[in-house]
Formats: sequence, structure tokens, C-alpha cells
Amino acid sequence: FRSVLGLALSFEQLRLALAHVAAASERRIAKLSARSADARRSGSARVPGLIWYSASALVSELRHLANPVTLNGTSLSEDVEDVAAGAAIALQLLERSASLTRRVLAIEAVCAAEVAAAADLSEPLAALRTAVLSALDRPADQLVAAAERELY
Repeated sequence: FRSVLGLALSFEQLRLALAHVAAASERRIAKLSARSADARRSGSARVPGLIWYSASALVSELRHLANPVTLNGTSLSEDVEDVAAGAAIALQLLERSASLTRRVLAIEAVCAAEVAAAADLSEPLAALRTAVLSALDRPADQLVAAAERELY
């Protein structure tokens, strides 16, 4: 890019893309949650249903972070310099967006693991079931943090 504004606009586009990725993940979490409804009703669920609400709240924040900040530029140094492009704040918001998107994807991974653990898997996948079940025997916040570490 030939200007700081071009770089800032790229950061803004990435924030918008991350918001879309997280929103798609949250929709998949909704589908996974529906598949776990019987387990929650029977009390055998290992992942709390309200974890979906956490993902939804994160997506709401991501949508807010996707708003442009480059339009807020002001003139600098008594109009001697160009208008401030807002690249620094655009980058800071991109870093926050990336962190929140990782968290949403980790929640999706945890929800998918629970559905996989409850599935009727064939014998070759029995070891996978055992591993998933043992991983799910932790509090939800620890599950999500572990998933984030494993995914990234």
C-alpha cells in the first residue's frame, strides 16, 4: 500500500471479514446446540447450553468492532500534515477482533466435540470418543481456553 490510509482500510476489511467468520460459527453453534438439547434436558450434557449465549455476545461485540474508524480522522499539526488515517486504532481493533473470533471458534469446537462424543461412532472411532469424553470432563471456561490453545 502506498499510504497509511490504505493500510488502515485493509485492517478495517479484515475486521469485517472476521465478524462474518464468527457469525457463521455462531450459526453452526446454534445447530450443534439443538443436537445437544436432549442431553441437556436429561442432565447428561457436559457442555452448558448457555455457552451458545457467550458466543452470541462475542459476535455482537465483533459486529460493533467491524464499524469503520478511518472516518474519524482529523487534521494534524495545524493542517500542516495529512489527515490522520486511524491506522493505529484500526490495528488495535483488529487485534481485539482476532481474539474474539478465536474464542467463538473455540466454543464451536467444544460444542462439536460434545456432539461427536454423543454420536454413535463405529468401533475404529472408539478411541476418539474416549478422548473427547475425557476432555469434556472440565468446566466450560477451561474447555474453551484449552480449545483456543489447541486451535491456535
